[in-house]
Amino acid sequence: MSRFWIHKPHAPDESSFFAMSELQQPVQIQMADGRIQEAKRQGSVILTCPISLTEEQTLLLTDVLFVPCLTKNLLSVTKLGEQGYLTLLRGKTGEIRQMDSNHLTARIQSHGGLYYLETKKEKSFMMETKTADVPTDTWHARLGHLNYHDVIR
Repeated sequence: MSRFWIHKPHAPDESSFFAMSELQQPVQIQMADGRIQEAKRQGSVILTCPISLTEEQTLLLTDVLFVPCLTKNLLSVTKLGEQGYLTLLRGKTGEIRQMDSNHLTARIQSHGGLYYLETKKEKSFMMETKTADVPTDTWHARLGHLNYHDVIR
């Protein structure tokens, strides 16, 4: 199962996830200082990424681990690749593209030796999930008109 490690910065708050569930087994994560932290929940997150002054794209992240102790979002380039995204880094900038279409999904900037994903401040929301047959068009609209390829995934 692909997993991203992400947490809303500076606010240990689960509201940035639009769907979340308890993990059957907590996932242990070793921090840079050697401490072990547990993720007990996972979910999905939609990020709105500006790609120009007038255009935005949505980045759907699934199997995201909620790690309450983190004060910054962490995003694994390897896990992006497992979910069909290509990450290109060039000096102090970069891009995230869809592997199958090469469509630009997000931009990356380097500051202080770290790369940061450019996102709009997302609206916090969470919803309960229930199993039901929902038409793709309905999910397309619910996910902010996310492209159909990512809706189906």
